[in-house]
Amino acid sequence: MFRSGLCSLLLFIGTLLPLCAHAQASYVDLGLSALHSDGGTSGFEWTEYETSAAVEWAQESVVFGGSLRYVRSEFPGIATFNLQSQTLWVGYGLTESLRLLAEYDHADSDYTGVYLDHEAEDFGAVLGVRHELKQEGDDLLSLDVSYRVTDELTVYSSLSHRLDADVSTGHVWGEYEAGDLYLLGGVKEASDADLKIGFGGGALLGGKWAAYAGAELSEPFDFYSLSMLYSLNDHSTLHVRAIQSDSHASSSSQMTYSLAYRLETGTRTGTRGALQARRLWMDDRLGFSF
Repeated sequence: MFRSGLCSLLLFIGTLLPLCAHAQASYVDLGLSALHSDGGTSGFEWTEYETSAAVEWAQESVVFGGSLRYVRSEFPGIATFNLQSQTLWVGYGLTESLRLLAEYDHADSDYTGVYLDHEAEDFGAVLGVRHELKQEGDDLLSLDVSYRVTDELTVYSSLSHRLDADVSTGHVWGEYEAGDLYLLGGVKEASDADLKIGFGGGALLGGKWAAYAGAELSEPFDFYSLSMLYSLNDHSTLHVRAIQSDSHASSSSQMTYSLAYRLETGTRTGTRGALQARRLWMDDRLGFSF
């Protein structure tokens, strides 16, 4: 199963990469990671492997892209789980700053989505609707906004509403970048069910090294991370991370260690693409994203 998922990933990359050579603008992201938890006081040891790839290219007013992700989770003596998901999207520029996007996402459930993407110099917004292709489908309305207050400070907000469950969730956070310093903080999730606070920061250490630390606090659990990054070149990095999670309900804790490689080149189009790339950037450095 693992070899099947890896072969699918390599076939996906080989199919899409030649098309980027003829595009006016393109984006390529490849990721490999391995995570291991000793189980801590919970006693549940597990290991997870992930491979992912995303490619997007733009030709005049048309944007087309796709991604594939494969995850294998192993719980010794209990079970092994495999998850494979594929996403395809296409966009068309209605005006210079407004784009219409359609997306299809296949995982355990199939989803379709339509998004209206506005991108300006300092302001961006994405209005979208997503539909789960099941009789009991979970439809979602969403609005994402980004605003660059100064050259160093950018504020983001996100609001989503699940129509079937009648549940709304909001996110608000800010990112400050000045020279080698990076700071982040905000409400990671605010809903009727939970409130999560996330914050963190980091700095370039000179040369090719950087260090980041983050924390996520909520009623069910607290989560702390420490990451070290090494830049192999302008487009690829190695990541080493240690994560501690503490459960309030069971008074248990566990440590998770990860090693990852990321290759990323080019720029995703539109506000939605920029937000997805930004969340990926946070995941790599802080272990979580808004």
